[in-house]
Amino acid sequence: MADNIIVGSGSVVTKSVTESNVIIAGNPARIVGSWEKFLKKTNDNVICTKGFSAEEKKKKVLESEKKLVVR
Repeated sequence: MADNIIVGSGSVVTKSVTESNVIIAGNPARIVGSWEKFLKKTNDNVICTKGFSAEEKKKKVLESEKKLVVR
């Protein structure tokens, strides 16, 4: 297996994956995407709250209309 591979839950990996930075899933597992495409797709839905207090996180999330993922 190459480096930095995300394997989908319940996937059955039957062959070696030689590409790095990919997402594989299915039965049998196959490449379904790349990290770059995933990051581009989800980047607009992320609120970075690292280092925030619980109250600051709550305020930030409640202020946001479109954001869905909290890190």
